[in-house]
Amino acid sequence: MILSRLFGLLESPDQVEKVFEIYDSVRRPRAQRIVRESLDVGIAYFLRDKRFGRNLQKITVDANERLPGIWWHDLEGDVKRAEAMFFQCER
Repeated sequence: MILSRLFGLLESPDQVEKVFEIYDSVRRPRAQRIVRESLDVGIAYFLRDKRFGRNLQKITVDANERLPGIWWHDLEGDVKRAEAMFFQCER
């Protein structure tokens, strides 16, 4: 969604590199966090996390704390931030 919106703002091929830089700066932190959390969750779900062991209640509590940050992320906020960054570069 972010990349699509940024490409919609392009007026010149010279701006393509800047679009990718903005996209990367907005998306990479969240994507990296999700990768790290996915590994942690996988370890917990296979009952290999030393913090939880085989305690399904603790695993569930941990998952419920993580899921809102993944599923209810403000993507529209990311889009607005990326668009603002694009327009700042054009000044």
